[in-house]
Amino acid sequence: MARSFFIFHFSFIFSLLIPVLPVFAEDIPGNPYVWKSDKVYRFEYSKTVTVSPLNTNDGPDVRKTVISGVLIFVITEVTPAGAKAKMRMDSPHVTLPPIELYSSQENDPVLQKDKDRVVAKAIEGTIKSALWTVQLKPDGTIVILDRTPADFKGWLQETGKVAGWRTKTLERLVAMLENDLGFRSPTEDRETLLILGLKPQGGEGHFKMRPQRTDPSIISQLEDKTQLKFERYISTTPSATYSIPNLDADGEVTLTLDRVSSSEGTAVFDARIGNLDTLSEDYMADTTLHYRKDTLERKINVQYRLRRLAPPIVK
Repeated sequence: MARSFFIFHFSFIFSLLIPVLPVFAEDIPGNPYVWKSDKVYRFEYSKTVTVSPLNTNDGPDVRKTVISGVLIFVITEVTPAGAKAKMRMDSPHVTLPPIELYSSQENDPVLQKDKDRVVAKAIEGTIKSALWTVQLKPDGTIVILDRTPADFKGWLQETGKVAGWRTKTLERLVAMLENDLGFRSPTEDRETLLILGLKPQGGEGHFKMRPQRTDPSIISQLEDKTQLKFERYISTTPSATYSIPNLDADGEVTLTLDRVSSSEGTAVFDARIGNLDTLSEDYMADTTLHYRKDTLERKINVQYRLRRLAPPIVK
């Protein structure tokens, strides 16, 4: 149950804790992002999520999902409130963990040979054809105004056929993406870029399992380049337990964030361009999953990289 569950939950982003630094967000100018009319901004994008037992990084229980590509913003209009743009992902590449079939006729799950690659190709096709209309705020917030296809059922239709999902599974997945993971429209994305200036209001956002980033701190400034560090925090003490619909059976799975740690959380901002050069995160959470009488402990490691391709980075 748990391994199948995680295949569909690769978007989970957990926490990052870094020591407090000596210079704080008040020293960063508010609303520093600059989006110019008729320009195209391109970013190399990569996210890796690895789910594994607490005490090992090897073996069949280690589940790794990778999504990469080129994130593109085509600016269509610039206003004092920000810029409107068309957002899409070019050259997407998806790697899924091995897919196993859970059947009442078998005592153990059966590995589906090459099914992960076939399903990954279907997901890549969906990502490449998707188009978002967004507003890019000067603080780095991306407001998703609408998307094509508008209904997530349309996004998942072809993938569902290839994966052999049941109608009920597809419906639960759509509901989870919309309601639990916050991929609804309209909504605000404060994760793709680093929010700079005053911290936006609005609490945890739609995806409450994702700890928030704190205001970034300045490590160094050299001419137009500002190097920053930041941390994440969980706004509830003790750690909250969250309920998640189970995609494969009736009943809910509950997830508790037991402990968080971090090895990296940095960014470089170019004040001349008015945009990020790079963003790099590497963080981990120990979690406990409960389903009926079963309990499963897993660590989740997330690596996120963003690097601007156009306008090109000038050193």
